[in-house]
Amino acid sequence: MLLFVIAVFSVSVLLLAPLSGNFSNTVFDKKEYEAKSHTTQNNEDKIVFIPVPNPPENKEGEIIENVVPAERQEITYSEPEPMDIVLNVLEQQEAENTQPETINLYNFPAISFDEINILAREALVNILCTAGTTSISPISASGVLIHHSGIILTNAHVGQYLLLEQDPRIAISCEIRTGSPAKSTYDAELVYLPPTWVNEHALQISELRPLGTGEHDWAILRITRRIDGGPLPTAFPFLPLEIREAAGFTEDPVLLASYPAGFIDGNTVQNNLYAASTITNIKKLYTFLDGSVDLLSLGGVIVAQGGSSGGAVMNAWNHLIGIIVTSSDAENTSERDLRAITIAHVDRSIRNQVGIGLLEFISSDINAKASDFRLNIAPGLIEQFIPFLQEV
Repeated sequence: MLLFVIAVFSVSVLLLAPLSGNFSNTVFDKKEYEAKSHTTQNNEDKIVFIPVPNPPENKEGEIIENVVPAERQEITYSEPEPMDIVLNVLEQQEAENTQPETINLYNFPAISFDEINILAREALVNILCTAGTTSISPISASGVLIHHSGIILTNAHVGQYLLLEQDPRIAISCEIRTGSPAKSTYDAELVYLPPTWVNEHALQISELRPLGTGEHDWAILRITRRIDGGPLPTAFPFLPLEIREAAGFTEDPVLLASYPAGFIDGNTVQNNLYAASTITNIKKLYTFLDGSVDLLSLGGVIVAQGGSSGGAVMNAWNHLIGIIVTSSDAENTSERDLRAITIAHVDRSIRNQVGIGLLEFISSDINAKASDFRLNIAPGLIEQFIPFLQEV
């Protein structure tokens, strides 16, 4: 039986860097703007839907509170007790004022989380990487389509496997899976991964419990072909990005969608892995540096387990405001604190790396960017991993 180590927060040690400054009264611009529309495809998968009953309401014009410097925490992980709720299809609660009023940043009303759930799951992918080396464990993780051309956003600690896949000395093979249960569908290539992240984390490639804060922990992939040899879709379903700081406030409801796999074995991951989604509300906002909203605390939810890294965090207007990145340790998911880096943080990070923002990056010549990265940047990054791979 193939044993998988799920490439996510459940096998990480979360270190939140100490920073100075008081950001509890930062006010952000809430101007409305014209949101771009997009099309999606029908999805008949059953919904794993776990609403949070009676979440508290926000006040109009709320100041973003509790944007605090992240504290350093050294957290170790233990095996959680078995749970079978992950794959259960739950009936949705009757909607009786269970969703709070939130600040509307858009020129259209919030939509139902039933609809958002379907749209999010259409754009959700599973990333499965197998390894023919004892230095690297096979992994399963999540990602989100963010452009109609087949561009995927995930974590750097997932994207590093597609980086190493480029080197013939390293026996790694990755594929993109879709649906529920997940089925092998596409091949993909790495378009960009922050060198800043590699510089800090390459030495952890063979560790079962690597360290990470979530800072710069993002990667961009591009679907290149169908595994069965058929034609690619003319347009992929995707989720619109929200790069503004004011995309989420404390107590705002959000929908999370991912492929959690923390309580199942490798054979089930390969053959019977289901997507899951849940509603929670934002518990706290964290900053890595200067009061910007970089990290969302989402509390203890069912997707706070291995395999969910790179999963979606959606606001009530069907905009992607974050991707799941880490979780604190606890005996079960309800006692953990799931965290996600914001799309605003990804946008700031990519500006620092390449000089343009996320929206401009994915709307430009993505083939040229992938080629430039593969030829001019990837070789140097791969060499940083080599000393930590025993067989190479």
